[in-house]
Amino acid sequence: KMTREQAQALADGSIFTGRQGVANGLIDAVGGETEAVDWLATKGVDAKLEVVEWKDTERRSGFLFSKAVAQTIGSALGLPAYSGDIIHELGADRLFLDGLVSVWHP
Repeated sequence: KMTREQAQALADGSIFTGRQGVANGLIDAVGGETEAVDWLATKGVDAKLEVVEWKDTERRSGFLFSKAVAQTIGSALGLPAYSGDIIHELGADRLFLDGLVSVWHP
């Protein structure tokens, strides 16, 4: 268990690697899905329980109303209307990460 003082010493907004998290006492171990399932089995969870991978089905560009803004600017510049999501066509899914979850991106 971590003391309040130890936690406050780490609470400076830093992002830690898995190894740093272990060294700082923030996590017990570094591993993947297999290790997580094995750990859950030690806690009485059936190892055969289905693992469900959640994927966001909503396409997000990282910018609020980016499609509407792009269409408005394009219209103001006299460009033809474009119905697609230009930000995603430019590869935004590779540019914009989703906060701390990005630590887990392969």
